[in-house]
Amino acid sequence: MEKGASGMTKGPINHWVEMNRLLRYYQTITAGLALLLIIVTMVATLLFISDPVVVTLQGNEKQFNIGKRKIVDLNDQDIVQFVSRFLHLRYKFDGMDAPKIMANVKPLVTQGFYKKLSKLLKKAGSSKTKGLKQKILIEDIQVTDQAVLIFLDRIIKLEKIKVVAPLEVAIELVKGRPTVWNPMGVYVNGIIEYDGT
Repeated sequence: MEKGASGMTKGPINHWVEMNRLLRYYQTITAGLALLLIIVTMVATLLFISDPVVVTLQGNEKQFNIGKRKIVDLNDQDIVQFVSRFLHLRYKFDGMDAPKIMANVKPLVTQGFYKKLSKLLKKAGSSKTKGLKQKILIEDIQVTDQAVLIFLDRIIKLEKIKVVAPLEVAIELVKGRPTVWNPMGVYVNGIIEYDGT
């Protein structure tokens, strides 16, 4: 039989008592951690469910508003705004810089379309197109159930030569997950260009 620090003999009963004391200790710690986990979960749930505080800055003035969490359906005006933004990022450039154009449109397009557009722009970009400048003038945007139809003029400038070329574009949009860079959650999934020249 073993002797303890006090000189008493440690028998099976003393081991059993010590084991029970250790089990109660672990049981208390486990119950405390479970209670803490429940409290943290409740606080996180309340924070997630509660309406967010939205702070808007205009100059030096701050406005604090309580926002509402709800799903908002997009209307035609929202689609027109999104398409207009995409068109300027895609077709307006000062020197044909394919990586820059692709970086600009990446948050607004699907992965499959990104790959296709990347190949197309790499093929179009060459040493001859470095001095190429292009602007667009959007004449009309029509939103239909199947696609968005855009009528625009491209103003192309190479050195001192300017050319205005009409272009009709059909864009296929898909709904996806909203992100910081694309809060609407609308993505371009395909483009068909009808060159009017």
